[in-house]
Parts: sequence; C-alpha cells; structure tokens
Amino acid sequence: MKRVVFAIVLIAVVVVCVSSGTNAVSLSKQAVTYSNFNYVHDIAVSIKRVYFATTNGLTIYNKDTRRWDDPLTLPRDVTEVTRVWVDLFDQTLYISSPISYYEYDITLDRWFSIIDLPTINNDARHLSLPHNFIPPPRFNYSANGDLIDGDGNSYQVTNVVDDGAGNLWVGTWGYGAAKANSTTNVLELLPFGLIQRRANALTMQDSVLFVSGAIENDVRSGVSMFNLRTGSFTYYETGLLMGIRAVDINCLEADAEYVYMGTPLGLYILDRRNNTVREHYDFRRGLSDDNVISLRAIGDSLFVGTASGLTLLTFGTDSIRYVSPEELSNQIIWNMEPAAGYMWIGADGGAYRFRLSDGAMQQFQDPTNILFGPVYDIQRNGDDLWLASDDGAVQVNLKTADVTPYHEITSDRGMGRALAVNDDIAALSSERGVTFIFYNREDWFSKEFTTEDGIADGAVFSLLLDGRYLWIGTSRGLTRFLWDNPERVD
Repeated sequence: MKRVVFAIVLIAVVVVCVSSGTNAVSLSKQAVTYSNFNYVHDIAVSIKRVYFATTNGLTIYNKDTRRWDDPLTLPRDVTEVTRVWVDLFDQTLYISSPISYYEYDITLDRWFSIIDLPTINNDARHLSLPHNFIPPPRFNYSANGDLIDGDGNSYQVTNVVDDGAGNLWVGTWGYGAAKANSTTNVLELLPFGLIQRRANALTMQDSVLFVSGAIENDVRSGVSMFNLRTGSFTYYETGLLMGIRAVDINCLEADAEYVYMGTPLGLYILDRRNNTVREHYDFRRGLSDDNVISLRAIGDSLFVGTASGLTLLTFGTDSIRYVSPEELSNQIIWNMEPAAGYMWIGADGGAYRFRLSDGAMQQFQDPTNILFGPVYDIQRNGDDLWLASDDGAVQVNLKTADVTPYHEITSDRGMGRALAVNDDIAALSSERGVTFIFYNREDWFSKEFTTEDGIADGAVFSLLLDGRYLWIGTSRGLTRFLWDNPERVD
C-alpha cells in the first residue's frame, strides 16, 4: 500500500515539475489571433516557410502555396516576439520574448520555456542594411533604407534574409513583410493581419470580413478586409490619398458596392469599386451628432445611430430624406437589428421598436427589468430576438412574445457589451473575455472563456458568429475561436 501511495505522489510531483518548472503552455487549436503584424523584429527561413517575429505575434508565410498560414498561437502571456530561429526542415522552432526563450514542440503541440538556445542547422543569411531595393508602385525607397508611401510616411527596413534559393525576405517597421528576387531587387509587399490592432467593429459581406477600430498608437489606420476564402488581406487605408484623415472607426456596415464607416467625425461612405470616398455626412448635413456609434442598412435606407440620437437616411435618385425620431433625441444609439417589420434599437434608455412602414416608435417594456438601463446590442436568430445589457441578456420570441431572462450573465465593465447568437449559443462579452450561454438544452448553462483559452485580450468590443467560428474583436487583435471544439469539455 505504501508503495502505491508513494508512486502516486511521485507521479504528481513529476507532473507539477514538468508543467511549472519548464513553463509548458498548451497551444490551443481552438483559437487563432490576427493582429497588427506590421512591425517586424526578426525573420527566420526554412526550406518551405518564412517566420516573421513581430510586436504582436509570429506569422508564417508558406513558400510552396505562396500564401500565409495561420499565425502560430503563442505561449500564454506572450504577445511580442523579438527573435525567431528555425532549422531547414521546420523540426525545431525557437522564439524569444522580452521575458524568456521558448521552444515549440511539434509533436506535443506545446511551447516550453528554455534557458539556452541549442545549435540550429540553417544556412539562411541575414544581409547588411540598407539594401538597394526597387520599390513597388506609389512608393519610394531612400538611400538609408526607408520605404516611403504616397503620404510621405517612412517605414524602415529592419531585416533582409537571403534563403539561398533566389529569394530575399524583408521585414519593415510599420509596413509588415515583403519579398524580392535576389537578382532584380524588385520589392513585393506581402500584406497580412490587421492594419491596426484594436478591433472595435466587425461586419461580413460575401465571405469578406471587415475589421476596424480605434487607432491608439498605430501609424497606419483604416479598414482591414480579410478574405476568408483566400486567407488574404487588403486595406482601405485612411490618409491623404483616400480623402479621409486618420480617425477612429466605431462601426462598420457593408454591401456589394459600399462600405459605411461610422466615426467621431461623421459617416463616410466608401465606394468599393475605386476605393474612394463617395459621401461624408455629419451634423451639418443632417445627422443628429457627428459621433456615429452604430449603423444598419436596409434596402436604400441607412439607419445612423449617434451619440445624440438616431437619423434615418433614405437615398433616392435625386435627394436624401432625413428622419430623426424625437423619442431618441439625446440618447446614445448603441445597436440596431431589423425584425418582423420593425427596426429594434438599443439605446441608453432601453430598447425601442421603430415601425418601418410609418415610423411609429414604441419602447419595449421588459418584464424582467434586465433592460432597465442601456441596451448595448441586439441580435436576431430565427424567431428569437436577443438583447444585452450590463445586467444580463433577454431572449424574446417574436411569435409568442415569451421573454426568457438570463440574470446571471452580468458585466460591469462600463464599455458596452457585444452579443452574437446562433441556434446553439449566445455569446456575450464579459468581465474577462466572452461568456457562452448554451441555451438550447434542457437545462441551460454558461461558461466564460478568457485569455487562458486563447482569446487575445479580456477587453472584448465586438463579436460575430460564422459557422463553427466566433470572431472576437479585442484591444489586442481579432481572435478566431472554435466555439464548438469537439476536444473541449464544457
């Protein structure tokens, strides 16, 4: 008996030592984060792949497919990668962060903290800077190694690596990754990731995910467009060439022709065909406020929610009709959702219904009192309408008028609340990340997911469900989360 107890204790001690002593961190396959990868510290090259160490993660370019692989999820608590090393055949991969070295174990799918770097078999050469590159169209290249865009902004080349196969792999400080032929030196940009790190606003149109947010410390700003079919990124970049100065983008709406951007300076409408500003609306042109908080398009009409009320723009062939309901004057309009002939509106004073046929307005009387204060988000799923506030969530059946409250799902962050719903879950931003309500079960239950589960940051601003994935917009980037991961036990 003593031997059995001793063996059990010994195993427990070994497990603790392995997990804490080596700082082993599980690589969660359920979460991948896309962030601002434009600031490149270092580059490592294998026969098949190129690894870029950036201020917001580790990105991987596949030479064979000529496409980007998913960014590699990092050890928990590591966001910035300062150096990267790889062998010729991708069997050993090492990174350094500002606090430690890590080794990636391909078999175990884990990162391990290490003290010293072993010898690595790799013949790729880092070349001296600056290098004499021929820049792409609309760019200049200075003698001291700066890539200069059309607005006159300079981005220093930080790394040039010769892989020995005729390719030069280039990192810049502010414009991301690039490549060149070692003979011609013609520079080709390889855009990947978000143009700015914070992801306040999300919308999707034809398998293209549109992402934007507050600028914060980012030099470049605008809208990132992530083509989910090809895995490629393109951008609507604010600046002199676009006719929009750098500005925070609070909300987005898109259709086949236009992208609608709500900013503190009003509403901008971008023409997707030529990447130019078609219109700009602000208080002087009929909006209830310059600060646009939410947008919703229906047919030839656009509902514009601002910090001081709601404006309905109806676009005709020769004129624009403005409708501003008095019941919502001086209220922040957080979100809108069309359902059953109405536009449901989440405002500071609660939830309202705007009848589309005649403009009649009615406030929703919530019998559960969850929607007593601000209603931050509204989403429809089939016959159900979901509404979110700091005090929880409410599920309203549009056919039966039954109301189901979720009092337990509270939040007190003081920064709004995002919501996304499908047939199985309702996801709400929470104190430390995202809470899933598994409501479509005999006994519903909830579970909170945080940075420990792979979410980029606990400050969540936007949510969007796309099949098996939940897109989570945070202050540190956009996380693609596999919400129905079969390996996870909820």
